[in-house]
Amino acid sequence: MKKLLFLLLIFTVVAASSCGGGSKKTETPEDNQANFENQKALAIASFRRGNFKQALDEIDAAQKLNAEDAEVYLIKGAIYFKLKDYPLAADGYRKALEINPSYTAARFNLCGLYLAEKKYQEVITECESVVADPAYDARANAYTNIGIAYFSLGDMVKAKD
Repeated sequence: MKKLLFLLLIFTVVAASSCGGGSKKTETPEDNQANFENQKALAIASFRRGNFKQALDEIDAAQKLNAEDAEVYLIKGAIYFKLKDYPLAADGYRKALEINPSYTAARFNLCGLYLAEKKYQEVITECESVVADPAYDARANAYTNIGIAYFSLGDMVKAKD
């Protein structure tokens, strides 16, 4: 009797999975956008938890859904920065700026990357662009980075400014 019930259960599962009803739902652009935003949110959550490899997998999945979103590349750059893969971090930030040249957050992160790499002239150039954006709320941090860069270059007068 148990074997008969088991076989009946297996038959029911197989039959149900093969039927499908013939009405496969097609995704709308709104569905695609929602999937994209959800995938980015997963990547950000993994990043914040310190799961950088997982965050990278998730942002790669988001990139497949929308390869023209500058924030994807900003996130990707931040992940690579945390993984200390500075060339790929720079690629991410530059791609974000290629898509959106006025993306100040990407420029600020690039400035921070240059500071980590001790590329002080590049720090000054990028951070000066950041402080020129009155709408960007982390301008004080960019000023600090400029001061550190000038100090590291031995220019104490400009470092104080």
